[in-house]
Amino acid sequence: MDKKATDKKDTVKCILRRQRSKNCPINSTIIEGNWCTTGEPNFKRFLLYDNGSNSNERITIFATDDSLKLLSEAEEWFMNGNFALSPTEFQQLYVIQIQLIQVKSIFITPVFCLLKRKTQSSYEKLIKILLEKCNEREIYLDPLIVHVDFEKAVIEALKNTIGNHICIKGCFYHLTQSTHRKIQSLGLENIYGNNSDFSIFCRKLDSLAFLPENKVLEGMDFLRTIMPPEATDLVDYLIPRMSMGLTEVFSIIQIMVSDFETLHHSIHHQYGMYIKLPLIMDIILITKQKGGTILSSDETKLAQFAIGNLSKKKKTYENMQEKLYKICGDGLTQRTIDEYLTAIAYTIRLDSERNYECTY
Repeated sequence: MDKKATDKKDTVKCILRRQRSKNCPINSTIIEGNWCTTGEPNFKRFLLYDNGSNSNERITIFATDDSLKLLSEAEEWFMNGNFALSPTEFQQLYVIQIQLIQVKSIFITPVFCLLKRKTQSSYEKLIKILLEKCNEREIYLDPLIVHVDFEKAVIEALKNTIGNHICIKGCFYHLTQSTHRKIQSLGLENIYGNNSDFSIFCRKLDSLAFLPENKVLEGMDFLRTIMPPEATDLVDYLIPRMSMGLTEVFSIIQIMVSDFETLHHSIHHQYGMYIKLPLIMDIILITKQKGGTILSSDETKLAQFAIGNLSKKKKTYENMQEKLYKICGDGLTQRTIDEYLTAIAYTIRLDSERNYECTY
């Protein structure tokens, strides 16, 4: 870990220690009093639901009424779990993020959840509770598109609670993370880092996500014919899983590499890369307190948008995204499958390698 990362880790730990010393409850598993609110200066309700520390499937949801209204206005959701940030009593911090309607490159986080289980049952209960709590406030949620990782439990939960009409899209960030984790577990990092042909082949596996739906299986078969011997175990692991009922999700991944980086790194880079949060109070502190934290950051984005002063995407990301749109727009009319996958692989290479450095 470099000096900058170490300094940030120490700073975050210092902030948490200082904040814990202020009115921290004796029983840190029970959320009550001002811990249920956004804190100073407005003390808005922040805790939406908590079925208690005695539950075998504890679910805790944080969201203000204002954020629920923003969620209801969004036709497109981005759902993501983070394990590094989760307090020890829970398995994951799960968030729902949306893009501002008028500024598609800006993400905010209306809903934070702590989940004790990583099961379809927990995901279904989470969504049902959200729907019920919103209905009580005459707020109605009806997303048309939901971006998720490739966890089948989440996909089935969405279909069972919101309906089969919902369009579920896979997350390219999670796809690349999954590929690289397997590269690591198979002991292939050295060849990946030193053999450009092997590295590009791995990128081609990820690039299958950008093929038209009716060409995905053909693309998988093609990659088997050109795979280097060292990639056999990697392909034998990934290809069957890509085909197990998720092909329709896998093939309609949106071309939003830079946006997904913003989405998934926003929380992780801000706090979760360096520390494991032992207490529920820690996650409440970093989501709601002032000083560059997540909730106040979202409020800043909304305020900046109101006065027309939102920062724009980096030009590098825009150029890469334009190239991806161009390749996908041309489709296979001007390229063979090999040429198409190669073009995508070289385009995403730099960005995906940077993403690989950050694991959950």
